[in-house]
Amino acid sequence: MRKSTKNIIRATLFVLLLFFVGCLNHSKQSTQNNQPVIVLEKTHCFGKCPKYKAYFYTNDSTKIFPKENFIITQNSVSKLEKGTVKKLLSKANAINFWDFENEYDNKKLMDVPSTFISVNYNGKEKKIKVRANAPNDLIQFIKDVETIIKNSKWQPLK
Repeated sequence: MRKSTKNIIRATLFVLLLFFVGCLNHSKQSTQNNQPVIVLEKTHCFGKCPKYKAYFYTNDSTKIFPKENFIITQNSVSKLEKGTVKKLLSKANAINFWDFENEYDNKKLMDVPSTFISVNYNGKEKKIKVRANAPNDLIQFIKDVETIIKNSKWQPLK
């Protein structure tokens, strides 16, 4: 009887351990899914430049937080066409996003807004500041992201 009680206790502890590890993994996946994989931020200028921050998620949703001079005036969310974010991440991979410099700038420029683009994909994360002299592939990638933002159907965040 002692041996069977020990085996029951061991089995119970093993099941509890598996349950605990499963909960940890589910929590970790949920957190990762809630993290944006692409972030685009436009800063202000002395004129009418749009100032906003947009977040793209793996579930093909995006959130926008406008500050000034933007077509959307309040924090909003949009559901994108299925596969949109995956395509953007594939483009980032195709242009070797992580091999670009961290900053493209010309300190002599005075009234030029900055664009910050971040990509967090497959354990690689990079943020790039762009004001001037960026490579064409990077400029096109930013334009692709901006086009999606401009063509999205936005609903106010609640």
